[in-house]
Amino acid sequence: MIAFVQPFSIAGKAGGSRILRTLVDEPQQEWVSICTGVGRPENVGDKEVWIPARPIVRPIDQFVRLQRLITSNLELMYGGSLERRLVEYCTKANVTAIHAIPHGIDFWYAFKAARKMGVKYYLNVHDELFYNLNGVVYLPYAMKRLKQVWAEADEVFVISEAMGKEYSRRYGHRDYVVVTDGLTQVAPSPAQRRPGRLRVYMMGSAHISYKENFQVLLEGLDKIKREHPDLEVTLTMRGGFPFRNHSETEVTELPWGTQKDVENDLQHADVLYLPLPFPEKFAPLARFSLATKLVTYLGTGLPILYHGPAYAAAAALLAEHDAALLVDQNDRDLLVDTLLHAASNSQSIVVNALELARTQFMVDDQRRKFWSKIAVPSV
Repeated sequence: MIAFVQPFSIAGKAGGSRILRTLVDEPQQEWVSICTGVGRPENVGDKEVWIPARPIVRPIDQFVRLQRLITSNLELMYGGSLERRLVEYCTKANVTAIHAIPHGIDFWYAFKAARKMGVKYYLNVHDELFYNLNGVVYLPYAMKRLKQVWAEADEVFVISEAMGKEYSRRYGHRDYVVVTDGLTQVAPSPAQRRPGRLRVYMMGSAHISYKENFQVLLEGLDKIKREHPDLEVTLTMRGGFPFRNHSETEVTELPWGTQKDVENDLQHADVLYLPLPFPEKFAPLARFSLATKLVTYLGTGLPILYHGPAYAAAAALLAEHDAALLVDQNDRDLLVDTLLHAASNSQSIVVNALELARTQFMVDDQRRKFWSKIAVPSV
């Protein structure tokens, strides 16, 4: 049995949870998810247990900034306790391997637990740890431990080729495997464009760092609406919209939904919006990570509008394969021009996106790459 250890629930809405679900939907061995987050997961069942990294401290834990400054110290103070509880549970459950995602310091105590038990340890890097732990007092300690674990893990997985190359440069060469979300099916051909409308759609979290992107996007949509009054111009957000909207453009906010909800949404969309933040302080968020929504977008048959810095892993991938409309400056007029010319140049781009989906992002391939590196427990 393999134990997946991370500070979020496998049933969560974010990309990390989605990737884990993709991997375990057709597992090659028994598995269990161990959520170490402070808040109890909503859907703890037979396949997930809650082993919190530290005690809950109310009301401080309600405030992120106070939590990072004060209660994060408890994660070090209770680190030995977390390690012991992981060893105790995993021993009783006959766990033969531990997999961890470094979103917090728990990856280190999972590593120590694996070494104490004498079982395999797998590291899977989705995001930059120093961005996730920005403002946390033990960040320097966590970064030292990440370097050690990168070197000593039995296998390492990364979310993008860019991430693997950078970590090999930064922490020492490793043979890594790129694993992310996967598609069960891909549209057979580009979706038919519907004249007279421009419906922009985004699924997933609208991160606070996207504020400037959305400001320019809405300014651009307003301009298109004014200059082309016969064109239906809308923005639909599946997963909420945390920003104030003072634009003329109709913005529809939809709650988080199921995969079926998203599939239904896509029947009414014309362009899929993929933003990444431009400010340098958010560079660690954009540079190496690959949003799971990108994987979904590639297989739809609809054009993707990438709106973010050129240095991002997503931008490099899409540019290399000519698989999206690229706006790599936060410039309203450039965005407007790109959207208005989408009708004339999006067909070939969508064909390329579908081919990229088929060759790099099918779910069977993601599972094969992952499980082929996981040791089969001896009988």
